[in-house]
Parts: sequence; C-alpha cells; structure tokens
Amino acid sequence: MRAAAARALVRSALRVARGAPDEGARRAIRDEIRRHAESNASAASRGGASEASRAAHAMSEGRRRLKELEEMMLMVR
Repeated sequence: MRAAAARALVRSALRVARGAPDEGARRAIRDEIRRHAESNASAASRGGASEASRAAHAMSEGRRRLKELEEMMLMVR
C-alpha cells in the first residue's frame, strides 16, 4: 500500500512538472523528483523498526513538496 501511494505521489509531481515554462526547467524538476523518490525508496528498503515512521515522514514531506510545486507552477503561468 505504501509503495502504491508513493508511486502515485511521484506521478502527481511529474504531471505538475509538465507545467514548467521551458524544457530545461521541466527536466530539472523531473530529475529532482526522481532523485528524491529514489533516495526515499532506498531508505525505506533498509527496513528496521523505524521503517514505518521513515515512510510516513517521506510521504508527508512528498505531499508538502508537491503542494509547493503546484503553487510555484501557478505563479509562473
């Protein structure tokens, strides 16, 4: 379930990134989204007792970043 939610969050962020004004900005945003997704995936795969708290924090951080990205895209239109 967490993995599906994380993938959905990444897909949403990539969709929002399409609204960037030029190709260079879109590429930079996509690269940043993927870098963070990969980083969080590798951290979550380590397991351990705090895996659930790490995953919850990563999802919370991802939702916050998505909201910021959406607001930023609204400003550049």
